[in-house]
Amino acid sequence: RDLNIPIWRTLSILSVPSFVLVFIGGPLFYWLLLPLDKCAATTRGIWKAANFTVAILSSPFYSLFSKPQYFDYQ
Repeated sequence: RDLNIPIWRTLSILSVPSFVLVFIGGPLFYWLLLPLDKCAATTRGIWKAANFTVAILSSPFYSLFSKPQYFDYQ
């Protein structure tokens, strides 16, 4: 049970910078990559960044909440 706190702290510390980097860097990258089509590029960048962030954030949290017995026995 002592591993719950450091694991949760690591996830919370890592999730915020990756969340900010993906949502800022994703649209910015697509906006700079395709200057002729800024509107479509920004929309695609935000959409890809949202999917990317959800995929990254959901996997550790899903494994953390769906299988709590692994952490309890340690």
